[in-house]
Amino acid sequence: MNQYNFNKRMMDMARVDWHDVHRQVIAKYITCPGDRNGWLAVAASLVACSMDGGDEDECREIFLTLSRQSPGYKNDRDCLMAWRSVGGDNSGKATKATPGTFVNLFKQQGGEFSLLQEPATVPARAEAGTDHQQAAPIVTEPVGRLERQTSPDALHTSPLLHYFRNVMWGSEAYYNIAQVWKDYRVGFDTYGRAEVFRYYDMDGVLRYIKFVPFQSGTHHRDKERKMWSEGRVSCFFGEHLLGGNSDKPVGIVESEKTALVMAAYKPEIVWLATSGCSNLRALGARSAIHGRDVMVYPDLDQLDSWGSIAASAGWRCAAEAVPGYVESLRAIGEKSDIADYMFVRYERRMLSPKVQEARAMAKDIPGLWQLMKEFGCSVVE
Repeated sequence: MNQYNFNKRMMDMARVDWHDVHRQVIAKYITCPGDRNGWLAVAASLVACSMDGGDEDECREIFLTLSRQSPGYKNDRDCLMAWRSVGGDNSGKATKATPGTFVNLFKQQGGEFSLLQEPATVPARAEAGTDHQQAAPIVTEPVGRLERQTSPDALHTSPLLHYFRNVMWGSEAYYNIAQVWKDYRVGFDTYGRAEVFRYYDMDGVLRYIKFVPFQSGTHHRDKERKMWSEGRVSCFFGEHLLGGNSDKPVGIVESEKTALVMAAYKPEIVWLATSGCSNLRALGARSAIHGRDVMVYPDLDQLDSWGSIAASAGWRCAAEAVPGYVESLRAIGEKSDIADYMFVRYERRMLSPKVQEARAMAKDIPGLWQLMKEFGCSVVE
């Protein structure tokens, strides 16, 4: 059986056009549950596609995208090893494995994949004159995933949440963290070991999900591992909070992490994030923030760009409105943002003698920590 016939047989068994699968996976409309054998079958089929005229790099990325949804996912390295074991990245090696092996693996998985239909777009609201002309696709999540990722067990393993609680211990902001995580519906993907940031629009419709791995013990992203996402950015992170807080001013920052730390520190403001410096102009045209008291908090390397956008939109910019804003960021380093400034402050505070002493007492004296939490006590330096 040649490679083309094997590929065709796989298509027939799955009743799926694999090139259509490619398109749907890239658009994040596909789920593919299963065990390790099932995932090896996916790898084999994608290898077959790559050898049948498909782009090998693209097929490999599709395989990783699918693998991250697998219940057995641990890291990209293991997934790439599985990819190579069935011939990926090495066309000569692929001939050493018989197509029958792949077909048997595929049969063990049940011989079919669960494809989600492309979601219908939601008509733009009548008053949203400057919103996107075509509404972004709705992101459809597997049943129960939100609950699993926001469960206490999942959040207990979150490096970012653990860092927040550690550096903010004994401050007023500490007691806001749990509510902030709940309000923004932040989750943790235990399989992909990544924080999960969900973007809901003003109507509460899920438009975008971003998975970001963070380093343990810091607030920095783990750049040795890739981020991934579902859907596309078509609303602010935190936009769904605007409707119930119509009297609050709005603060706009670039990253989700920054929105979270600022929401804990200054809950009297609704904090939104753009998921990238280049998204501000497009998102700023959304009707969700029309007529609101808005201030943007640019990263140090975006002072001019965001300042110009803010001026044209009639918003305030922290670079001009907040005394010492630019100087404080420059003291930290290039490309720093307000989150970096806040975490430098919290880390210094965490190491102060009074906080260290209070923390030791809370640990050693039975019931003291429970009392501190019950009454929201903070350590005054």
